[in-house]
Amino acid sequence: MKRAVLKSAVLGALMLTSLAAISQPVLAEGARTYNVVIRNATADQPVAPSLFVTHDSGFSMFEVGTAPDPMTDAKYFGLAKMAETGNPSNLVFAITDAEGVSDIVVLPVEGRTPPVLLPGESNDTEITASGNAKYFSAVAMLGATHDAFYAVRGVELPKQGSITVYGIAYDAGSEANSEVFADTAAGGNADEVGDDNIAVNGEGYIYVHPGIHGIADQDTAYDWRNPVVEITITRIHDEEE
Repeated sequence: MKRAVLKSAVLGALMLTSLAAISQPVLAEGARTYNVVIRNATADQPVAPSLFVTHDSGFSMFEVGTAPDPMTDAKYFGLAKMAETGNPSNLVFAITDAEGVSDIVVLPVEGRTPPVLLPGESNDTEITASGNAKYFSAVAMLGATHDAFYAVRGVELPKQGSITVYGIAYDAGSEANSEVFADTAAGGNADEVGDDNIAVNGEGYIYVHPGIHGIADQDTAYDWRNPVVEITITRIHDEEE
């Protein structure tokens, strides 16, 4: 598992540079505040920086099934880019002004390159929500994969106290699962890419990821069983809504 971390220095530098430049929406006065704790629940998969979003019922990070054209759909391009490289910057830019989005937070692990969350580790941050933004979603790449990512979608935020939810792994459908380690983010992303800088050989639809089966040289130790992350959300500020 440490091999994935050691081979990702270039990816880590890219993520750290891009994440520093991320802009976030202007928050409304009287926003509700929550503490979010994420724990990597896998045995050997590093989890890239998580993207947390609070939003209303009209917003969806993605839908399972046929994937949009990444050249015309900025949100799917951002999702695919994140799922292939671990860098959520394009996805952040695509949803910052999306209707229904209240707050966006990216949670890297400080002091580590790449800024990944290793198995068993946890990290936390605060996020706010205002108005009708009563829901929470989260995504991040599983680091030693082609285009796998975990997701928590449209979870209702707690009115008080805490809730714990679990994220399963999805496949973005943008890159074929050759299980050649050099084609993964951890191995350097050697796979062929198109003009849009994402892989061009994917399945074309988003689905629940079947895991790693050892068909090439990718270590099956990186395999997992769902769920892959545990997230606890706690309301910590009880201003009037």
